[in-house]
Amino acid sequence: SNIWRHSRATQAELEVSYLPEELQVIIHDNGRGFVFQDTLEAAHDSQSSLGLIGMRERASLIGATLTIHSSIGKGCKIELILPITPPCPSNDRNH
Repeated sequence: SNIWRHSRATQAELEVSYLPEELQVIIHDNGRGFVFQDTLEAAHDSQSSLGLIGMRERASLIGATLTIHSSIGKGCKIELILPITPPCPSNDRNH
């Protein structure tokens, strides 16, 4: 929804990769881009920066990292990396 509301992009891509040790989600657009202020103090006057900081905080709650790359006129790229813990062996003694 941020791409639709803020970027003025004509194209956006979503790439999801399920790897043995992590899930990667990459979103990239060709929009107008921005300078991301990665602190609450710097973002205080910008609703979009607060939204991006909120995205990073929600990613952290599930053990993921969220990285934001953007610059004016060059679009935006957001990368989410979620480590995957291998499943525990079954404790079922019947098998």
